[in-house]
Amino acid sequence: MLDEIRAAEKSICFETYIYWTGEIAHEFADALCDRSRARVKVHALLDWYGSIRMDGGLIKEMEAAGIEVVRFRPLKWYNVRRANHRTHRKLLIVDGRVAFTGGVGIAEEWSGDAQDPNHWRDNHYRACGPVVSLVLRRFFDNWTRARQASPRLDDPAYYQSLKPCGDSRIRVVAASPLDGAEDIFKLFLQVIEDSRSCIYLASAYFAPDEALENALIEAVHRGVSVRILICGKHIDETLVRYASRECWGRLLRVGVEIIECQKTLFHTKAIVVDRIWTIVGSANFDGRSCRINDELSLLVHDPDFAELHVKVFGDDCASGAAVTLDDWRYRPVKQRLLDWMASWLRPQL
Repeated sequence: MLDEIRAAEKSICFETYIYWTGEIAHEFADALCDRSRARVKVHALLDWYGSIRMDGGLIKEMEAAGIEVVRFRPLKWYNVRRANHRTHRKLLIVDGRVAFTGGVGIAEEWSGDAQDPNHWRDNHYRACGPVVSLVLRRFFDNWTRARQASPRLDDPAYYQSLKPCGDSRIRVVAASPLDGAEDIFKLFLQVIEDSRSCIYLASAYFAPDEALENALIEAVHRGVSVRILICGKHIDETLVRYASRECWGRLLRVGVEIIECQKTLFHTKAIVVDRIWTIVGSANFDGRSCRINDELSLLVHDPDFAELHVKVFGDDCASGAAVTLDDWRYRPVKQRLLDWMASWLRPQL
């Protein structure tokens, strides 16, 4: 991402949920400021809640360099009802020719290689070709909501005539409470219901509603192999872990495999279906991503891309620990109570 920012000639469109502190936060801001001073049009859309930990001085530096910085849905007395709706997207589009998306935020936790609990495990993706324009339009959907202005669709600083650069067929699926709030949920449900042989599901926060849970169980009854890789003891959202664990029993009983990452916090979001379809992006397999947050995922039809993810999934599982039905059934009474109580909050987690 830094390489592409430093090579930008016309425009940079950046939207993120997490922008925290540390060396990488300053490096990212410096790169954006440098290009803005070189008369590149730079737009930064930062989620208000996700960027609370950001050094306020960086925003002042960005604005002084000419960057348009907008905080997405800042908390105000007149919009308290909307404060729960955040943009969880992680988007970067440079010169309208290359786009990035995935789970990576701007913080030190993503600066390593998952070598210890302080450096998280995640996937991020670089895309080129016609799909870039579709991702860019989704960026400007939110930019317009926050800023009440956006460039013309024929502005050459942003929109390019892009030729295919590979064989992958990609559909952009974006969700927002204001427009298509359940599109991510429908995507997850559709690919599970259409599965015929296997599902590899990697999600940082796994807390599905009853419909998605039932779809996974019905897939197993059809003969589909279902493997789920999730956070283990290293997790920053403990309530999600409790709520997730409450639903494991039904899944384990029918033969779903559940593996917990042990080395560090597992922040990846990827689903492979039948070794043909792959879903990647910012959305977790939980109620917040499916119905509350602004999210963006890519549905990729490409067997080679899918096989790459199956291999990565296997490598991650190799350093994880499988959960057995007995592990779940005989967990301590206190843990059972916490899991049950947290499960009531599952739609908000």
